[in-house]
Amino acid sequence: MLTLLKTYFLIITLVMVAFCNATIYAMEKNEAESNKTCLMYQGKYKGLEFFDGTAQHDHPEKAGAQILDAILKDTYKYNLNPSNKQLDYQLSTLVKTYWSLYHAASKKIGFMFPKGTIKLIGKRNLKIYDVFLDYIMHANPALTGTDDKRKWITFNPRADSRDSTHFNKDYPHYGIDIVFNHLPTWAEHNKLPYDLNHLLIGKIDENTFFIKAEEHGIHAVKGLPGHTLGVGKSVIRKNVLPFLEKYAPSLCNQIEKFTGKEHDPHARRETVPADWVQDYTNIIEKSYMKPEDKIKEIALFKKNGTQHLTTQLNKIDLTRKILQDDAKLKNQTLTQEQLINIEEELLYNAGLPHYPVNEISDFLVRLNETHDNLHLRQGCEVILTDDDLKHHLKEELSKK
Repeated sequence: MLTLLKTYFLIITLVMVAFCNATIYAMEKNEAESNKTCLMYQGKYKGLEFFDGTAQHDHPEKAGAQILDAILKDTYKYNLNPSNKQLDYQLSTLVKTYWSLYHAASKKIGFMFPKGTIKLIGKRNLKIYDVFLDYIMHANPALTGTDDKRKWITFNPRADSRDSTHFNKDYPHYGIDIVFNHLPTWAEHNKLPYDLNHLLIGKIDENTFFIKAEEHGIHAVKGLPGHTLGVGKSVIRKNVLPFLEKYAPSLCNQIEKFTGKEHDPHARRETVPADWVQDYTNIIEKSYMKPEDKIKEIALFKKNGTQHLTTQLNKIDLTRKILQDDAKLKNQTLTQEQLINIEEELLYNAGLPHYPVNEISDFLVRLNETHDNLHLRQGCEVILTDDDLKHHLKEELSKK
């Protein structure tokens, strides 16, 4: 039986390699053609000098900064005419708005990122979400904007609610295809960064939303085949490549050319990086927590990232304050043994017996050297607060 499984795995792997090589060739050929016709993206794998090039007036984020400023100041005029041509005009403003958000995110981390999620925090920033939702509901009047079911396929050529694995399931997520039906020549001048073709957007809570540019949406003809391929790549990256990296590194390298790396240092995905998970696992495994508690804790970190850790530490701090107010801690000189007993009682009362508080605190200090807002963060997404956007727009709009 084991031999049969090995043979089956080998056959699947060989087919995958052949498919990968053919796809890599097609992708390289397509990229070469794209570079000939799309000069404004030649600097896309470089740093922020792309935004400071000689043709600044051609950069869509310049107009996007003005649109974004109008949105946040409540002077942006919503599209009240859902005609196809008006929808094209409105979509063009959304593309430029995304460019300004992407510019702000890139400046914050110091480089352009080919893939990743931008998380926007603050009630003021939710005005941006409302403008995107306004377009979505005009493009697809069947949507309510509040309780729309997540779909895995759509026949609407512009926008629809859609399924996604990003963040929680408490709010609907929406997809916008970048298509210009009545102004087709606009397509060349209204591209997303990295020539991506789709925007995924959704609320995380009543104070936060995310937006992410993707290659494909879920349209039955134009998007779903590519989207399905992308999901397949993700599954291979997460479940196959770790095994191949250990037992067949050369094959792993070949397949990575097709799927990309799960944790590309230049990507800014919201998934928790493997090295974070490994470091946290090592800390938890060395603790005196029960085996079932260790498994649960590691799973929660994989799902919720650093915001889960800050929640746990806050829970402990709250319990500590309650204990400190207890009469037995007032006006007493305690022995080291008594202090240890109190600390154990503290963790027990917080529902986290034997939780390695000091080690987790040190872990967060290390992460905070390279990533901000750990209490709001899941993985490596770029976080933009109200103040971040205010600073960005003030700087951009002051340029001549």
